[in-house]
Amino acid sequence: MNVDENEMETNAIISDDGRVVLFRALITDISCNLSLEQFPFDQQVCYLTFASWSMDGSKLYLSATPDTDNLELYIRNTEWTLTDFKVKPYIKVYDCCPYPFPDVSFFMVLRRSPSYYIFSLVIPSAFITVVTIVGFFTPHSTTVMMVSDEVPATSEVIPLIGKYYIGLIFLIFLAAFTTTITLSYQMRGNAGTEVDPRVKDFFFHTIAGNPYIAWAFSFQLPHNLRKSSYVCRKRTGVQEQIKASLDDMRDSIQKERDMKRIQFEWQQITRILDRMIMFTYIIITVIFAFYMLASREPEIRLDDEIMDRVKRA
Repeated sequence: MNVDENEMETNAIISDDGRVVLFRALITDISCNLSLEQFPFDQQVCYLTFASWSMDGSKLYLSATPDTDNLELYIRNTEWTLTDFKVKPYIKVYDCCPYPFPDVSFFMVLRRSPSYYIFSLVIPSAFITVVTIVGFFTPHSTTVMMVSDEVPATSEVIPLIGKYYIGLIFLIFLAAFTTTITLSYQMRGNAGTEVDPRVKDFFFHTIAGNPYIAWAFSFQLPHNLRKSSYVCRKRTGVQEQIKASLDDMRDSIQKERDMKRIQFEWQQITRILDRMIMFTYIIITVIFAFYMLASREPEIRLDDEIMDRVKRA
């Protein structure tokens, strides 16, 4: 950018000791390499360099006055906060010229205000996570993940909020995957498949820790219904028909009870499994959220090492 295109005409102040003070009022745009690894809690180190291309160090020497880094006239911005500001002179030697070229670089640390991104990205994602947790209490259903396009594009690193999204999507994927497992268990009950004794012992004794649950599933008929009466050694044809009808009724009732028992057993297994998955999901979600919040980098303070590294980048 040519400075002459944006500068404003100002008066020069000439003192009797030969000093000339000229204030250059201008508006300029700068490019800054952004590090988005901690977005939206990121900090950026940017700099402005002022130098002369027509006069080398033998004709012009640039330096910064002690009060150059005074921020009394700084106008605050709603999106970025200026947390540190320093000035450092440099001497640059080029192969074309015998004398070095001095320049003055103004370094600044900018911290992004994350409020907008928290309300537009983080909180909606947290609501989706809560809906997924509530899904363990309700009939199995699917949830939809909405992806926002507010995340800046970068090809070097994955932003912190991008990692947060990936983690939430992975957790929701695990929730959907485990839901299919519980649904398959529930379908086994509807099909009348008996629960394996080892599975029953694991869920009802080891996990639930309540022996009464396992005892409640053993629906045994009273002995007076399981055994036939042989009081009358000799049966008439009518008695045989009555006995056959009673046997059919008993078998039908027994099959219905067995089906209800099997369905109830599988339902209890799916409930216990849902609770296990729910608590695991909550623990992982809380640990993941605390980890992401604790991953914020400390506040950057400018020193010679940081300024030189940014200058070389």
